[in-house]
Amino acid sequence: MRFTLCLLTVSLVGCGVGTSKNTGVIVGKWKASAGRFGESLPKGMEGHVFMEFGADGQYTHTVTVKNRHDTISEVSKGAYRLGSGNVVYLDDLDPPLEGQRNSVEYITIDGNVMKLEGDGGKVATLRRITDE
Repeated sequence: MRFTLCLLTVSLVGCGVGTSKNTGVIVGKWKASAGRFGESLPKGMEGHVFMEFGADGQYTHTVTVKNRHDTISEVSKGAYRLGSGNVVYLDDLDPPLEGQRNSVEYITIDGNVMKLEGDGGKVATLRRITDE
């Protein structure tokens, strides 16, 4: 029995079960044009979405919208955990993001490009900010 359990453990680890594809690549600050999933903003407005993943497991989501007269920013902070494959868990968001304190995101990263899959198969594209 012990041999079978050890063999099963070795094969699961060897197959990458439970391994995140985002380990070592998600940390940093990412930027997309608002709306996050390609929605258009009203004429005369521009905006950006920033997502920052810290090495300490902290997460910050900032939406900034500008018009000719005002700039409005909303910030939500919380924690993140890497799940299996492309799964990223956002926890304890304050204030809640789109009404949710916890969220499961599907994130694919290729170099400096992040693809975030949302509801209904919509995909947001963010780019890593390397200079600021």
